[in-house]
Amino acid sequence: MLNGTEEVIYFSARSKKGDWDIYKIARIDGLNWSSPQPLSSNINSAGDELFPVVVNGGKQLFFSSTGHFGAGGFDLYVSNWNEREQDWDTPQNLGFPYSSVHDDLLLIHSNDGL
Repeated sequence: MLNGTEEVIYFSARSKKGDWDIYKIARIDGLNWSSPQPLSSNINSAGDELFPVVVNGGKQLFFSSTGHFGAGGFDLYVSNWNEREQDWDTPQNLGFPYSSVHDDLLLIHSNDGL
């Protein structure tokens, strides 16, 4: 994701507790990247968070989670970047048909935005 002049990569990895959380790294210069930083508790819950996808010029984060309120299993969520807080807002469940009682893991936007 390009956020102003900052290049950021979001990814899922196991935390020290053993659950899956979303982390980010930022490019420091042409060769170096920052240490991985977990996202805040707005995104990372007591459950698992997987498959982060950033769209809309870095303004929206889509991901799957078992830890936020949902229909069951993994559900799909979106969070908007809050410029004032410099953090992601509270995630919103995408609801049916994107989230169901089954495991819903990944949302990919097409080039036409649909």
